[in-house]
Amino acid sequence: MPITTYFVDSTPIIAPFMSQGTEYSFAKGLKFLGRSGVTVINGLRVAFVSGVDADMLGSEVRLADPTLTYIGNYFVQKDIDTVIA
Repeated sequence: MPITTYFVDSTPIIAPFMSQGTEYSFAKGLKFLGRSGVTVINGLRVAFVSGVDADMLGSEVRLADPTLTYIGNYFVQKDIDTVIA
């Protein structure tokens, strides 16, 4: 019996799916969890954050717009806040 595989990712290929902010099924039994959040999988509460830390972009990019909530395949403070809320 095949099991469902859940994953997070940071590649540019996944970036368009990160903007949706919700779980996305790529195929039967293969699910991208989304940008960030907390979900329950088979009774287990799972916290997740997809992407690369936006701090790696450098302060001039990151601080240019502190309200920025989406930078391609990078995660921002709002994503972390979603998980710890």
